[in-house]
Amino acid sequence: MSVYHLIQSEYAADFLRKKGINEDKLVWLSDYISDTYLSIQSSPENKKNAILYNPQKGYENIEPLIEKIKYAEWIPLKNLSEAEMIEKMKAAKIYIDFGKHPGKDRIPRETAICGCCVITNKCGSAAFEGDVPIGEEYKFENQKDIDAIEKMIRSIFDEYLKHYEKFEPYRDFIRQEKEYFDGMQNVCKKIFPDWKENPFMKRIPHEVVEVLNGINSTFTSQEELNKYVFDSAKKL
Repeated sequence: MSVYHLIQSEYAADFLRKKGINEDKLVWLSDYISDTYLSIQSSPENKKNAILYNPQKGYENIEPLIEKIKYAEWIPLKNLSEAEMIEKMKAAKIYIDFGKHPGKDRIPRETAICGCCVITNKCGSAAFEGDVPIGEEYKFENQKDIDAIEKMIRSIFDEYLKHYEKFEPYRDFIRQEKEYFDGMQNVCKKIFPDWKENPFMKRIPHEVVEVLNGINSTFTSQEELNKYVFDSAKKL
C-alpha cells in the first residue's frame, strides 16, 4: 500500500526529503487567509511607528527589543477580535515573528496584507523562500543581534514607503493563494469523478493548470495521475 505525505510548506517537504521520502509521495495542500483580509486594500498612509508581535511566538527574543527600543509602540496581538486585529495591523509599520514557524503561518500573511513589513528569524518555514518570500534582509539568523534588528526597525520607520514597496511581491503571493486553491478545485472537478478524495491534485504546480484544462478523460489510478503531473511539469 502506498503512503502519501500531506504537506503545506516547503519546510515540511524539505524535512521529508531528508528522511528519504520520494518526491512523488509528497502531496501538496493549499490554503489561504480569510477573504476579510484579502479584500483589504493596504495603504502606506496613516501608519505609525508601531510594532506588532505575538506573545506566544518567540517572546524571549522579542522582550530585549521591547526593553531597548522605547521609541516604538509595541502592540501584542492577543485577546483581540478580528476587527480589532485588522485595526492594529492597518495602523502598524512592522510585525515581528521570532517563533518556530512550523508551517506557513497565518498572522505574517495577514499583517503583510494590511501593509506591515514582516521581520522573522530563519526557523522552520521562515527559512524557505517558497514559504515566506520576503527579502533576506528581513530574516535574522541571530535573533539576539539586537543592534542589527534595531537598525532594520529604524530603517523601516524612517523609510517606510521604500520598505512597503519591497513587500508588494509578498502581498501578491498571498493574494494568489486563494486563486491557486480555487484553480485546483476546478481542475479536480474536471478530471476526477471523486476529486474530493484525491489530495494529490493540490500538488499540481499552478503553471500546469492550462495543460490540464485540455484533458478530456479521467485517470484510473493515483500512479497514472502522478506520472502525468510530473511529465507535464517537465515540459514547462
